[in-house]
Amino acid sequence: MSMDEMPATPMKLSFEATFSGAFSTVFGQFWMFIKAALLPLLLGVALGVAGVALLFVDPALALPVQFLGLLPFAMLGVACCRLTLIGRAAGALPRPVFGRRTWVYFGYTLLFTLFLWIPVVVVGFTLLGSSLITLGTDPESLDPANAAAMGYSVLLLFPAYLIYFYFLLRLSLVFPAVAVDQKLGLGGSWRLTRGAAGFKLYAVYAVLVIVLLIAIMIAMFVVNAIVGLFWFGPDFSQDPADIDVVAVLASQAPSLVLGLIFEYLGFAIMIAALAGAFAQLSGWGGPREEILERFE
Repeated sequence: MSMDEMPATPMKLSFEATFSGAFSTVFGQFWMFIKAALLPLLLGVALGVAGVALLFVDPALALPVQFLGLLPFAMLGVACCRLTLIGRAAGALPRPVFGRRTWVYFGYTLLFTLFLWIPVVVVGFTLLGSSLITLGTDPESLDPANAAAMGYSVLLLFPAYLIYFYFLLRLSLVFPAVAVDQKLGLGGSWRLTRGAAGFKLYAVYAVLVIVLLIAIMIAMFVVNAIVGLFWFGPDFSQDPADIDVVAVLASQAPSLVLGLIFEYLGFAIMIAALAGAFAQLSGWGGPREEILERFE
C-alpha cells in the first residue's frame, strides 16, 4: 500500500528530538556532510559565475541558469536526507548523482519555489496592478502612491508568509520521501503532518531559522573582521574608472566563499530536521515490519 492510500493516524513528532537531532546528525557525521556538499558547492559556484557572465551577454539566457542554480541544493538535499535516514551506508553522494531521485527532488524544488512566489505576485498585483512594472525604473520617477502601495505590500507579505510557510512545511515531507525512494506525494505529506505534528514542525523550523540566522550573522561578522585585518581590498574612494574589478572580486572572495559554506551548512541542518520529522511521522525508525506495512 502506498503512503497516499495509508489510512493510519500520524505518529507523534517530538520537538526536542527533531530540533536537537538535526544538529547531532549533521555534526555527528560532519565529514560525510562535507564530502556530500563538496560537489554541489563547486557546481553552485560554477552556475553562479555562468549566470553572471550570461547577464552581460543576454539576460534571457541567464534565467535557465538561475533555475539550474537550484540543482546543487537538490543534490545536497538528497544526500542529507539519506545520511539522516540511512546513515553512513548511504554514502556521501548517492549513485547515480544525477539519477531519477535527484531530478524528482529538483522538480519538487522548482514547484516549491513557484509556491513561494505566489504570495508576492498576488499581493503585488492586487496593490500595484499594472504599475508593478515600474519597480525596475528610476526610484525618483515612481508615483508616491505606488511607493506607499509597495510599503503596504511588504507589511502584508511578512505575516502572510508566516502563515503560508505552515502550509508549505506540511507538504515538505515529500523531499525526504523522494530521497529514500518512497511514494509519499504531497497528499501523503499533508496527512502525516495533520494536527499537532504540523504545528510542532512549524515551531521547529521557526526556532531553527532564528538560531541559524543569528549564528551565521555572528560568524560572518567575525570572518569579515578577520578578512579586513589581513586581506586589504581596493580603495573605493578613488575614481570608479580606476577601480580594478578583479581586485574587488579577489578582496571579497574569502567572505563570499565562507558565506556560501555557512549557507550550505545551514541548509544541511534544516534538511536533517525535515528528514528527522519524516522518520518520526512515517515510522521509518520503527520495526522493519511496520515500515514495510506503511510504505508498500
